Parts: sequence; C-alpha cells; structure tokens
Amino acid sequence: MSQFADIRTEWRVSDIEHKLNQKSERYEVDSISSDVHRLEHSLQDSCFDISQLRNEFQTLQEQFRLLQDQFNQITYELAERSKN
Repeated sequence: MSQFADIRTEWRVSDIEHKLNQKSERYEVDSISSDVHRLEHSLQDSCFDISQLRNEFQTLQEQFRLLQDQFNQITYELAERSKN
C-alpha cells in the first residue's frame, strides 16, 4: 500500500508541476501579447506623428516656394526699374 501511495504522490506532484508550467507559459504568452499590443499602439502613434510632420513639412515647402516666387518677382521688378 505504501508503494501505491508513493506513486499517487508522484503523480499528484507531477500533475501540479504540469499545471504550474502551463500557467507559467500562459502568463508568459499574456505578457508577450501585452508587450506586442503596447508596441503596436506606440507604432500607430508614431505613424500618426510622422504623418502630421509630413503634412506640416509639405505646407512649409509650399509657403517657401511662394515666398521664393515673390522674391524672384520683386528682384525682377527692381532690376527692370533700375534699367529705366
């Protein structure tokens, strides 16, 4: 009977170890999943920020082109006036 009790105890310990390993693996997967979710969210925020910066840059480029055109026009007009 003692041998049977020892085997049952071993099985029970093995079963507990197995369940603990499963819970540990599940915790690791949940932790990794949470990390991935945070990284995805951070990436989305970064993409949004980049898009805003791109739009702002394009607006500033257009303003620069307009100012450049105005400068060229003024320079041309001054050159024409100085000829007369």
